[in-house]
Amino acid sequence: NQKNLFWHWESAVSRLCSAPSWASRAKSRRGSELLLPASIRLPAELVAYGSLPDLSARLLQGVLALSPESEPPDLAAFHSAVSLLRHCTADDARPDTDPGGAGRALSASACTACWLNLYHALVSHALLTFGPPVGWRHFSALHRTTCYALADGTFSPNDLEHVLLRSRTSKPRVNWLVQYLVAAGRAPVAPSLAALGSEGVVAADARINFVLCSGSLSCLQAVPVYTEAEVEDQMNAYLAEFLDTFVQVDMTRKSVTLPKVVDWYALDFHPHGSPLELVVAISTMLPSHSTARAKLEALTATTRKPVVKFAPYEWACHPRLTEWKGTLPSGPHHANRGGASNRNGDGETRV
Repeated sequence: NQKNLFWHWESAVSRLCSAPSWASRAKSRRGSELLLPASIRLPAELVAYGSLPDLSARLLQGVLALSPESEPPDLAAFHSAVSLLRHCTADDARPDTDPGGAGRALSASACTACWLNLYHALVSHALLTFGPPVGWRHFSALHRTTCYALADGTFSPNDLEHVLLRSRTSKPRVNWLVQYLVAAGRAPVAPSLAALGSEGVVAADARINFVLCSGSLSCLQAVPVYTEAEVEDQMNAYLAEFLDTFVQVDMTRKSVTLPKVVDWYALDFHPHGSPLELVVAISTMLPSHSTARAKLEALTATTRKPVVKFAPYEWACHPRLTEWKGTLPSGPHHANRGGASNRNGDGETRV
C-alpha cells in the first residue's frame, strides 16, 4: 500500500547514500586522480576521475547504460562508483576554483554541466532502483527522499533543483499541492551545496525549465551528458527538441498549448508573463529551423489574440532515462535568458 511504499522510499535513502568499507581506503592519489583498488570491478570509464564535474559526467554515462536487466555485478559496480561522491563537496564544482591543484579554474559552464549531470544521474538511478512513480505522492517521495551523499551531507533531486539550479530563477506561484511537491528534500542538505545556492553561483537561465528532466512523462525520456565545451549548444538543441515535442498549435481553433512548466515559471520568460508574451518569448528562444517556432510564428501572424492553454503536468514517469543523441546546432546560440517568475494560471487564457 501507499504507506508502506513511502517507508520503502524513506529507508532507501541509506541504501543510496551508503559507501562500501573500502571507500575510506581508496584515496590513493596520483596527481589529481582518485584511483580505486584493483579488486573493485568498475567500468573502465569510472575507474579514475580528475574533478567532480568529470565524475558527474562519468556517473551519468554509467547509469544511463544500465537497465533493469543489468547483471548484479554491473549494478554493484555502479553503486560503488557513486560512493566516490563521499570524497567530494559542492565546493569542488564552484566556479573559479582549482580542483586538485590542476592549475586551471573551473568555468561556469563546467559547473552548470556538473550539476545537471548529477541531477539526472540521481533521478535515473532512483527510477532504476525503485521503478517509476505512478502519481503525485510517489513522484514527491522519489524526488524528496532519495539522496546521494557528499563528504559533508546529502542531497536529493529536489535539493539540486530548488536549492541550487533554480536559486536565481523565479519561485513558482502554485497551489499547495505543487508547493509540497517542489519542497526541498527531507534530509538536511549538504552545507556546501546550500552555500552555493545562497551565493547564486548558477546563473538565472530560462532554459533550465526545459533541460531539467524529472523523469515525468511531461519531459523527454532522453537526457544529454553535458560537457563543459558543449553545454551551451546542448541546452539549445535540447530545448528545441523539447518544445517541438510538447508545444501544440491548432491553426483551426487559433490556439496553442504550452508545457505547464512555462505557466509555473512564466516570469523566467518575460517580465510581465502574459500568455501572448509567453508565446512570443518561447518562439524567440528557438532556432530558426525549429518546427515549434514555425508553428508559433504562423499562429501569431494569423491572429492577434490566440487562445493560450497549458497542458496538465504528468506525475507518472518514464520507466528509465536514456542518453540523448541529438544534433548540436552549428550556428550562434539562440537562447534567451529570463528573469524571475511568479505566476500561476488556470490552464486556458484568452489574450
